[in-house]
Amino acid sequence: MTIALIENNIVIEYRELNLTDIPEHKRAGWRPVINEEKTYNPNYQNASRLIIIESDKVLRTWEITNKPIEEVRATSLIELWNNTQLSIDSAEVVVSISGIDYTFGCDAESRENIMGINLAIVSGLPVPNPRTWKPRGIDIPVECTHQELLTIGGAVLAKKDDIMQNYFIKKAYLSDPARSIEEIAEYDITI
Repeated sequence: MTIALIENNIVIEYRELNLTDIPEHKRAGWRPVINEEKTYNPNYQNASRLIIIESDKVLRTWEITNKPIEEVRATSLIELWNNTQLSIDSAEVVVSISGIDYTFGCDAESRENIMGINLAIVSGLPVPNPRTWKPRGIDIPVECTHQELLTIGGAVLAKKDDIMQNYFIKKAYLSDPARSIEEIAEYDITI
C-alpha cells in the first residue's frame, strides 16, 4: 500500500507502507493513497496527473483533455506522408526480362535512374540496345532491350502512382473539416 505524508495540505513524501506500520502518535499526517487509473488515447488526448488531498485519503488521478483538433490533424497528415514515403522507398515491382522475373526498386534513386535512361531512349539519344540494368538484390546486371527498360519504368511509375493515389484518398479523409478528432486520430494511416 502507498501512503502519503501531508503537511500544510501538500504531499511531502510517499512510502510503500501500511498505515499501521506508522507509530500511532505519528499517524495523523499520513493518509492512504488511492490510485485512479483512467484510459485515454494519446493520439488525441493529453493526460495530466492530479493529486487531490482529502481529509481521509490522497487521490492520484488524471485529468484527460483533448488536444487541439488542428494539432491532431497536422500530426496525422505528417505521419501519413512519412508512411507514404517509406512505402514508396520500400516498394518493388517484378518485371520479366527475357522470360525471367526480376525485382526492381521504386525508391527515389531507382526511379530517377530508370526515368533518365527512358528519357534518353524516347528522345532518340544513342543508348545501346540491349543495355545492362541492375535488378534489386542481384549483383550482376542483366541485359535489357529498350522495350524492357520502358516496361520497367512504366511498372515503377505505376507502383508509385498506386501508392500516391492511396495517400491522396487518406489525405482527403483526414483533411475533411467534418471529421471529428476521434475519427482523425483513429484513422488507419498506413500505406
